[in-house]
Amino acid sequence: MNTKELLKKYWFVCLVAVLAVIFIVYYAVVDAQNKPKTLATKQEDGQYLIYTAGEDKLTADQLYEELYDQMALTMLYRQLDRAVIDASYETTSEMKNIATNSASYLLTMYSKEQLDSDLRSLGYSGVDELDEYYIYMQKATLFARDYFNAHLEDIVEPYIAENNSKVISHILVLVDNVETVTNADGTTTLVAHPTEEEQAKLDEVQAKLANGEDFAEVAKTYSDDSSASNGGSLGYYDTSVASGYVAEFTAAADPLKEGDVTEPVLSTYGYHIIRCDASTTESLMNNDDFINKLVQAYNSDYTKAIYEKSQELGYKIEDEAMRTEIESVLNGDGGAE
Repeated sequence: MNTKELLKKYWFVCLVAVLAVIFIVYYAVVDAQNKPKTLATKQEDGQYLIYTAGEDKLTADQLYEELYDQMALTMLYRQLDRAVIDASYETTSEMKNIATNSASYLLTMYSKEQLDSDLRSLGYSGVDELDEYYIYMQKATLFARDYFNAHLEDIVEPYIAENNSKVISHILVLVDNVETVTNADGTTTLVAHPTEEEQAKLDEVQAKLANGEDFAEVAKTYSDDSSASNGGSLGYYDTSVASGYVAEFTAAADPLKEGDVTEPVLSTYGYHIIRCDASTTESLMNNDDFINKLVQAYNSDYTKAIYEKSQELGYKIEDEAMRTEIESVLNGDGGAE
């Protein structure tokens, strides 16, 4: 996972992506105006042409004005979002400790220069605001959880039912020799040929689980998957991510309900023992990855909730044109053409 993925761990990926595109093209246009040979060298009526297609033409000034409108609206919402989130929850000592620890961990993995650049791309002044970013993220998750808790029946429960939402973990015992055998009817079957060591490891894992030992601790000790360091957790799982797993895994994971643990499931990698950690509404609502999924799926509803909260707090967009524009977008009118 790279720094940007770690920084924007939860839910405002779409907003960042929009900003990134706007800024990239914006600076390209500015560069074209300052150094026209890099992008546009032809002028007409004193303006640099970006492209011509028959009688259609786009000048650097036109592109700049269009991008400025989009960028201004996005930046306005971003600032409003941060103000609302910050005002909605008190900054606790626990939040500060989590933010400090998270920031310190990230600084051991990446250079300050890289983090500084990534944070600026997310709208922060730089690496000095890394703690503030993590405090914001904690509050944003609280806001999202509170919003969706207020919409369990009309949003959350239908989403869980439609997407077969759950949180899963697994323990993988690698088997080097897994053979694909073609049956007489043309179907295929996987056949494992584990070594004595591989079989002994699988037997030991099963014995410990049968004796009631903690699944996460067994995964940390025995699993051959990178998820072992996280207690075997694979996080949120639903129909939208199932294609990222081998077919044998998804076939076993799909029907699981909270607390279920499978028998060893053979795939081309070896044997998986899969546990469903959460599938009920209550338990899923305590999972940050699930909250992230909800915000992505219902981004327009969530964005409108932020704006409505800003009005409750007495915040006001003083510029009438920008206020009309953002309300038009939030109401699904599409905004300016």
